[in-house]
Amino acid sequence: MEEQGLNIKFSGWGAVAVIVILIVAVGIRMVMVNKNVTDPKLLERIRFELTTEYLPDDVERMKKLHASGEVEKLSEAVASLASTQVNIKSVKVSRSIFDFSVKKRDVVVKVDYTIFDENGIRNKGTKYYRFSHTPLSSRWEFRGNSSTVSYYLKFI
Repeated sequence: MEEQGLNIKFSGWGAVAVIVILIVAVGIRMVMVNKNVTDPKLLERIRFELTTEYLPDDVERMKKLHASGEVEKLSEAVASLASTQVNIKSVKVSRSIFDFSVKKRDVVVKVDYTIFDENGIRNKGTKYYRFSHTPLSSRWEFRGNSSTVSYYLKFI
């Protein structure tokens, strides 16, 4: 006994309607994905996350330099850390196109950034984070790292 899959065929006006709906959904999706966010609370939280990613490596490096007695290199490492800045180039939020609630919602945030110090660029790239966002209070709660796929598929 063979199982038969579900076959859906569209023709005429039904096919046109399906195509128009798909085009509108993709258009709305692209507008929502490409909107740059400047919420100071979100930017502060992202800056914190980026800073905490590189800080432990710097501290460990300084401990090793201190233990080895390399005072000059330790001094350079401290100066580098003191001058380190996080530059957030852009922040874009991906959320469901069907979510019109004012309650907490899950979103994926795409961040383009550069970390630099007095010696130049230390790191640059793109990170994806998962947040919970409450629109009425503009509250952003960090939920963890995310991925490119989650960012672009966060529309349902």
